Amino acid sequence: MNDLPKPVAELVDVLPVMPGTVAVVLGGSRALGSNDAGSDWDLGLYYRGKIDLTALEARGVVYPPGSWGRIMNGGAWLHCGGEKIDVILLACTHYPLFREKIQEYLPVGVKLISQGEIVADSLKDYLHRHPEIENKCSKNGERLFYTTDSTEDFDDHAEIFFGEKVQSRHVDLEANRI
Repeated sequence: MNDLPKPVAELVDVLPVMPGTVAVVLGGSRALGSNDAGSDWDLGLYYRGKIDLTALEARGVVYPPGSWGRIMNGGAWLHCGGEKIDVILLACTHYPLFREKIQEYLPVGVKLISQGEIVADSLKDYLHRHPEIENKCSKNGERLFYTTDSTEDFDDHAEIFFGEKVQSRHVDLEANRI
């Protein structure tokens, strides 16, 4: 993608350094090579935790996380130097659901790296090198799951990640009640 129009290239330089950003990907017709003169630009912004969208606010209409749904949970409709750019926010908690599909579209020789595996391996190595820390860790800990959303929906999705049934509890933030 060395031939990006200058306004798109400038935005592509801004997105990865926004606090919370994990990855930026090109999607839509331009990624598939089926674009025409009227095609917009579709960018996927993977993020973890909080995402600071301040850098996008001057460029168009911004929809913060949670405004659209669970997977594509926000985004922005931007106008940069005559280019229309759609930015879709993708929470990294859903990444494992897309991994195989994303890999299908990558060119040969491009390896998809899972941050979760890297972090888990790093922690395992750290604990191996620092047994004094591992000895402080509970071996019979209990996992508790809380959600502000539907517990049924959360439990179904969590089962995919954990490979076992989970039972979450609903949290009502407005009533300040679990």
